[in-house]
Amino acid sequence: MKKTLNKTTVCIAVITLAALAARILCCFWGRPMILHPDEPVIVNEVMDMLSRHSWESFRYDRPDQFEIKCDAILFTIVSWIKYGMPAYTAASEHRMAFFMLGRAFTAFWGTALIPLSAAFCKRLCRNKEINSDLVQISAAVLTAFASIFVQHSAYVTPDIVLTFFVFLFAYFCMRYIDEGKLSDLVVCAISTGIGITIKYPAAILCIMIAFMIIYRAIKEKKYIHIIQYGASSIVLILAVMFVIVPNLFTDIGSVIEEIHQQARSGHLGADGLGLFGNMWFYFTTVAENIGWISVIPFAAGLVWLFRNPSSSNLSLLTGAVFWFCLSVMPLHWVRWGIPMYIFYFIVTAIGIGACLKWSKELIAVKKVPGKICLTASCAVLALLYLNSGLSAAAITKLSLKEDTRLTAAAFCEENGITKNNCFYEGYTPFAPYSAIQGTGFFFLTEEGINVRTANAAKNYFMMSSSFSSRYYAEPERYKNQIAIYNGLNERYKLIYEAYPDGNYIQKPWAAGNIVYSLSYLINNSGLAGNEMYIYEMQPEFVSIASVQQSGQYLSITKSDKGSYASLSSEKMSWCLSDTELGGKAFGYSTSSWVLDWTSSPLFLSKSSGAETENWELVQDGNIYYIVNANNMALTCDENGITLSEFVSGSNQQWIIETEQP
Repeated sequence: MKKTLNKTTVCIAVITLAALAARILCCFWGRPMILHPDEPVIVNEVMDMLSRHSWESFRYDRPDQFEIKCDAILFTIVSWIKYGMPAYTAASEHRMAFFMLGRAFTAFWGTALIPLSAAFCKRLCRNKEINSDLVQISAAVLTAFASIFVQHSAYVTPDIVLTFFVFLFAYFCMRYIDEGKLSDLVVCAISTGIGITIKYPAAILCIMIAFMIIYRAIKEKKYIHIIQYGASSIVLILAVMFVIVPNLFTDIGSVIEEIHQQARSGHLGADGLGLFGNMWFYFTTVAENIGWISVIPFAAGLVWLFRNPSSSNLSLLTGAVFWFCLSVMPLHWVRWGIPMYIFYFIVTAIGIGACLKWSKELIAVKKVPGKICLTASCAVLALLYLNSGLSAAAITKLSLKEDTRLTAAAFCEENGITKNNCFYEGYTPFAPYSAIQGTGFFFLTEEGINVRTANAAKNYFMMSSSFSSRYYAEPERYKNQIAIYNGLNERYKLIYEAYPDGNYIQKPWAAGNIVYSLSYLINNSGLAGNEMYIYEMQPEFVSIASVQQSGQYLSITKSDKGSYASLSSEKMSWCLSDTELGGKAFGYSTSSWVLDWTSSPLFLSKSSGAETENWELVQDGNIYYIVNANNMALTCDENGITLSEFVSGSNQQWIIETEQP
């Protein structure tokens, strides 16, 4: 027995070290850019908190507080040791180093899940006629090498960290249900408190705390424990939360507001399925991640658990409760389900042991199907192990590939494309982790698409397929957005495109994915990331000359109170653009400031699409009158530029000349 235990321990240790290596390598994803939209949320908040010399972080959306506080301690220690200065000072020159530290912090918890899953299975399978060593190793393999766990263990995000504490809760929940030790309940309460400071859905664990307290109280006939232990657990959970993030209590209004915001139903491409649709989404996500063939041992595991009932099995309800409660929410997202996916792995691992046991029992009584079942069980086991291992290796390779955002950035640098002369979507070089949606920069007319005034003077537009792919996935719902993306190709010149021919797109069937993964590992060397496109815009720049005052041009006078329209002998470029109201706007050079007719003298305002920046050009031969919605025309008088009633006067006449690009 000792020999077997040692072999199992060594095997799990090797699996854990291999998984740690994969996770650490994945931490190098995207360097030197920060590509994940959620990572700066945590790292920037850490730096802000440290720069204020405070323990209070004012982020309440997820709320990420446990990671923020732990990273603050980690960053401070490492920064003083390595750089001899505070982290918030060192961050200006060594920003990526702190992101790597944050990723390593997540990788630690992702790796710690592996021996914890084995320990969970060891206790769950004790005193049962099933191969505990095989179940432990299977759980460790699936937790270690499921591609979604490998990938998300290398991000400065909360999901893997939350998963550890949810699963730690389940482990000590099992111990408390079995033995009723108060110390195990204390660990459950602490895990819950920490979990809530990571992500609010961890409050779901309170349901399990109530269940296990009631279960033990009824079993022991000590009903007073329901009140005593229930109240004590609530106090302990709140105390843990207060120690980590006191302002969750002192600024409860902001917390409630953020929770309401996070529960919205308008997240692009991730809503509308309903309860059962969301439940199916999460189930298929985890099943496809390790291969649909895993459904066989998963079903066998459920059968085994029902045929071999025990109090320990009740701890698995933690995953079921999470599955149901998260599915009630109007949104669904792949990574939100990570805390429940590990329970799928546990049940699947139990099913592997059960299938082999049943096969051997059939062989023992000399029934023909026994050998067939044993062969099939071994084949399923081999497919799951091999598929998980190769998927992990492929995800690791993907994380080390060059991203299309880097190649697009190089093109921009070579061709003089900058933030000043380009407007752009999120997940592009100028906004690598920002969720800016490009369709908002354009509007539709019967003739096609036009750029909104704020960006009409820009020479380039850069987009990523990150958003367009979500729109195209729901064509009926996003007709206008799709029309805008289609209109880009019809109206503007595409000058750059990059295709991620090196992405790893995991297949749902294990056998096919094994072949695909091997091919990917051996042959694929392309780019990773999203499709990247850069369009050349055609901004129209004009000069506006006064007819009455020869040699004088519409220009700008700057003062301490702002910028105002004036006349000048120096010709100035105005960006002439169409507006959604059917008129024209006059943009100041390449900025987003436009000529506004709110008051006289006329001034420049930040473009907002308001009627006060909309003008009508009334043409008479080569002469133009520039008129607003109140029938007031742009006029020259002794005081400079003003507005007066449109009467086709000579002082209201202008010559608008297009400038050559």
